[in-house]
Amino acid sequence: MRERAAVYRFVPTRKRHCGSVCEPGHCGSSSRPQMLLVAGVQSRETTEETDQRQQRGFVDRVSVFGVKRCENFEKETTTPDDAQAVMVSCTVDSKVDGGGGQRGKPIYENVHAIPNPEKVRNRTRRNDSQQSTTFGTVALSRKLSVLLLGIDSVSRLNFIRSMPITERYLLETGWLRFDGYNKMGDNTFPNLMAILTGQNQSQAYSLCKPTVPYMLDRCPFLWKNFRDAGYATAYGEDETALNTFNYLKMGFVEPPTDYYLRPYMLACEKLLKVKKRFGLKYCTGPETSFDRILDYAIEYARAFRGSPYFGFFWTISVSHENANGLSSMDGRLLDKLKRLENEGIANDTMIVLLSDHGMRWGPIRNTFVGWYEERLPFLYLWLPEWFREERPEAYSSLRANQRRLISPFDLYETLRDVLQLSGGSANPSSGCPGCRSLLAGPVPLERGCSDVGISSHWCACSAFESVDPRDPIVQKGAQVFLDHVDKLLDGYRDKKGRRLCAKLRLKKLHRVDRVIDFGNSSSVAYFYMIQVSPGDGKLEVTVRYHENGTYTLSDHEVSRINPYASTAECLDRGTKQYCHCLK
Repeated sequence: MRERAAVYRFVPTRKRHCGSVCEPGHCGSSSRPQMLLVAGVQSRETTEETDQRQQRGFVDRVSVFGVKRCENFEKETTTPDDAQAVMVSCTVDSKVDGGGGQRGKPIYENVHAIPNPEKVRNRTRRNDSQQSTTFGTVALSRKLSVLLLGIDSVSRLNFIRSMPITERYLLETGWLRFDGYNKMGDNTFPNLMAILTGQNQSQAYSLCKPTVPYMLDRCPFLWKNFRDAGYATAYGEDETALNTFNYLKMGFVEPPTDYYLRPYMLACEKLLKVKKRFGLKYCTGPETSFDRILDYAIEYARAFRGSPYFGFFWTISVSHENANGLSSMDGRLLDKLKRLENEGIANDTMIVLLSDHGMRWGPIRNTFVGWYEERLPFLYLWLPEWFREERPEAYSSLRANQRRLISPFDLYETLRDVLQLSGGSANPSSGCPGCRSLLAGPVPLERGCSDVGISSHWCACSAFESVDPRDPIVQKGAQVFLDHVDKLLDGYRDKKGRRLCAKLRLKKLHRVDRVIDFGNSSSVAYFYMIQVSPGDGKLEVTVRYHENGTYTLSDHEVSRINPYASTAECLDRGTKQYCHCLK
């Protein structure tokens, strides 16, 4: 059913150095004393800025950060309690350099995050003492910490191709790989909302309203439940322009977790030299963005070693735009996983290594296997030895589920199960009432995608049969989709009332298949791959034809399989995947 003639060639890439990585105190020679400057980075916002951003939309409070005046210091200094990060500049002393009172050229500049554990110690201790009356009993000998490490847009097969050294290490050291993990929505937002809230995409937009100020702050993220159970919490992503809750969304007005990395990453991107690779910010100063996020995750986990913590960290910069980019980080990721083991972090932590989906466009997406890879992201899970011994039935259950169909909703239920075992509580998934914890027994072998909250459009198990594209029912279905798109796009206009996006017309119907329904549905689902003009956009869409002659479709069941960012720049909201801007 896919373009079988399309060919994709995997080309491994190498890591590039970002520049000087010397630490303060070790830059330059002894004959040139250093002057170190420090600047505290904080989130801030004025009323005027708030009003301006609400008019523009889709920018959050912590997208603005303040940099305090630099302070000179010798050997060491104390950072303010409210500083989330510091920028350090190491320069040659002007007196030694003969600069006539002018500061010399910096020989080291970097921004460092400050994960200060003391700011939450009192709360976590207080919650521990109140736990017996406020929450359930801890069913484990100790609370199990949770660390989620995500890499955007990586299928299971591409992870194996790109990270052979890391994958070998994972399998040899007791990590479990889940081969039947299937995404539930198109892009990052719905898949992460399913994991972090248990909501499906419709619920996430209707209940959490991510395009409305303050609504994401009120959303029932699991990190809130872990916080209430006495856990420290942290969340961070690199590539701030594409952050899950900020891209075309309002973001958080207040920091959502105890430790929130967005101000730190904004400072890195704005105050340091940026080098792009694979279309995104590969280097920020002397470090890769990939390293910054995962190194912080390790430092955060190490700071709370022995105390319960929940951490969610996501990296976009090396994998989002190029299927070959991740291979440049094979050795780096291996080093970080070994640090988790060698520094004792893995001894008290459930670690989840995952992606949201595979590549959604580009050469690989045009291949037969690319259709499957988009739907099957990678998922690995680690449980410490003491948990396996205390809960052997849970670990056996996890192993039994490695080759069965599971979804992000099952992962939500698994995290909820860990929370309950650690004395906390959270509501069951509203997006998939039938989904279950992977620790609670083997899931049914005969599971279908509809059982785990996945529509036929995103289901890698879907079966298809070809139909005649000249069939009037089929042709009308394609036109129904185009009419639907035009109605949406007609609502986007400039201040003078002029339409922003072109009216799309069918250029080519590449194929259409009927989704084989093994149930007793009263509708027939047709899966189209069409090309539209202007712009040559390629879209896959599912349209349902009902017995009464009507058609239905959902924007949540549409895939744009070629890039559109450059042709949809006139929109800062809405369904950009349909828009071809009128010049």
